[in-house]
Amino acid sequence: MSLISVLIFSVILLTSCNNRLVVDNKENKSFNDANFNPTPNCTQVGSRFDCYARFFQDSVKYLGPENALKLIEGLDKNDSFVHGQCHQLVHVLGRASFDYYSDAIKAYSHGTPFCWSGYYHGILEQYLKRSPEIKTAVKNICKSDEIRQTGYLHYQCVHGLGHGLMYYFDNEIFPSLEHCDLLEDDWSRTSCYGGVFMENIIADELGNKDHTAKYLKTDDTIYPCNAVDYRYKERCYIMVTSHILKVNGYNFEDAFVKCANVEPSYGNEFKEICFVSIGRDASGSTKSDPDRTLAKCAMAKILSLNATTANLTTIAEEQCIIGAAKDFVSNFAGAKEAAVMCKKLSGKLRQKCVIAMANILSTLFSDQDKKLAECKALVPDDYDDCVKGLDY
Repeated sequence: MSLISVLIFSVILLTSCNNRLVVDNKENKSFNDANFNPTPNCTQVGSRFDCYARFFQDSVKYLGPENALKLIEGLDKNDSFVHGQCHQLVHVLGRASFDYYSDAIKAYSHGTPFCWSGYYHGILEQYLKRSPEIKTAVKNICKSDEIRQTGYLHYQCVHGLGHGLMYYFDNEIFPSLEHCDLLEDDWSRTSCYGGVFMENIIADELGNKDHTAKYLKTDDTIYPCNAVDYRYKERCYIMVTSHILKVNGYNFEDAFVKCANVEPSYGNEFKEICFVSIGRDASGSTKSDPDRTLAKCAMAKILSLNATTANLTTIAEEQCIIGAAKDFVSNFAGAKEAAVMCKKLSGKLRQKCVIAMANILSTLFSDQDKKLAECKALVPDDYDDCVKGLDY
């Protein structure tokens, strides 16, 4: 397996008393940022991802993780390659930051949710890679008080374990899922499954030699969701349209049709989850632009043209908006942008949007009064629906 490393370590020590992986790092951490050029020079097509990965590893080394994160956020606005690969590149920053601090919890405390929280996922990848005993590592890391201070951070930890397990097991989904099953509760296990399937999707990105997809097919874009055990299907289908859209050239109408026909033996159960996945991708493909995102969800109307899928038209658009609203909040680690989108809607669609927004908003704060204040400030006309969504 290919491994990105920034620093060399002589001793790896798991301290179970506080659930931290601490590494005895002999490397000098006083770096001179004058030796680092903050402008990447990565123009050769065949090796661009590797070049950017080395650049961002060096940015952690010379600037520190917090400044490295600010750097990639700035480059994401103007560099099309960085924007297209930002999640996996922030994984690189997370792995390098774990090595920089020699401590997963400390690395977490210096992170941001930029580009779908890839930084946190990278930390967990490196944490597991450095761990002397994988099962103990999986069971312990997300139990710390620092990680559990908010539902958002706790989720990023158990979800990030799924990414880390795929890194550890060379992108083999089945042993990764089996290790997710070591977690103590259903919410943690399913969140971990989501990380596994997300990693399976993004492993297919151009030029990333650290992650290569083994469980994706161009002639069966639903796979592996139609091949895994029932308990894993939900988390698989919540990611499936990222692959469907890549294969079909980002044809959202075609994605709605494919989702409307998945797993007929389970009724609408996985169809609805697949429509939620479209909403997440509608948000991601438009940089969370409200008007463009809603326009893509409105493409669900294609289903009305076929008698066998017409009854799913309304459900499909509603579920797409739910997925988009949740993605807006997750991506920005705040609900301001999602509230703007929801206010563009009316009736039941607006209600569904606000409740979905509040579902994720509820994980960002531990204080109930703060959650209620956010609802009042962001969607005063939809306050009751927002409060309903907080009970998630």
